[in-house]
Amino acid sequence: MQFDYRGTIVNKSQPVATLRKLTKTLTIDSADRDTGLFVKVNGGATSSDAGDYTVFLPRAYERVTKISLVSAVIQAPVVLSTSATTLGFQPTDTYILLGLEGLNRKDETAPGADRSGHVDSWFAKLANDVGIPQVGSTLAGSAGTGGGASSGTATTYTTLIAHGLFAGQTVCITGTTNALHNVAYVQIATVPSTTTFTINNTVANGQASSGGTVFVPGVLYYNNHTYDDQVVEYSPPISRLQRLHVTLRRHLPPASIATTTPLGAPIVFGAAQNSFTFEIEYLDNGFDDYSSMQTRLSERPSA
Repeated sequence: MQFDYRGTIVNKSQPVATLRKLTKTLTIDSADRDTGLFVKVNGGATSSDAGDYTVFLPRAYERVTKISLVSAVIQAPVVLSTSATTLGFQPTDTYILLGLEGLNRKDETAPGADRSGHVDSWFAKLANDVGIPQVGSTLAGSAGTGGGASSGTATTYTTLIAHGLFAGQTVCITGTTNALHNVAYVQIATVPSTTTFTINNTVANGQASSGGTVFVPGVLYYNNHTYDDQVVEYSPPISRLQRLHVTLRRHLPPASIATTTPLGAPIVFGAAQNSFTFEIEYLDNGFDDYSSMQTRLSERPSA
């Protein structure tokens, strides 16, 4: 049907719905995980951890055709303990495997005949260029000194050798005989000397301990402009995506597999957290037909 509007022919639009590919950028954070409903399912753990968690998405994405990892920030694992413990990413961890339950489309090999246990086992492979945390020094002792600042009681830590730390630096302390002095990702308040430093916390005055280690935790960074692209395409599309089950793990050698550390067991991060940014491509309805206009007026006649 056409309309004549002052010398202009206007055609009525006849829009036809078509599927278009659209993208949304999504950021998730392990601190936003559901700590009560979903907990670690591997290794027999009963509490939530940033190495294996579930987050609910802000909206339901339908007809998803591709998911790309854009960037990641992963704090080094920290386990606060009074005993000797493995800290951070290890030199043997040349890479970390990111898994998204039900969305993995990548395989990995395994020694011997154990190949089927590594099918669709990971989503992204993140290179570890952090190594081990920078160890500051072994602690000789620590005690709550009282006279706390406004943010809490000041605790003084003494090291056996010069620590090289500075005020405002973020550190982790573990392995002390008093668990109250084991802290993660705290800032140094003051550095009275080359072998002492203080932090602001809520430890009661007079609490003392000995031993332990202070270290500067490492952080693993990833972005798709610097490292390999981590992309998975889905055909047919995923009908509905409303939550993500995230797992971070190492590729365990056979000697490391046990009842408490089964194949594919997540990394225990403790107080450390992580965040990921994804680009989600999905199909949605769009319209390609628009109204058209055509003039019937002749060109201006020449003089």
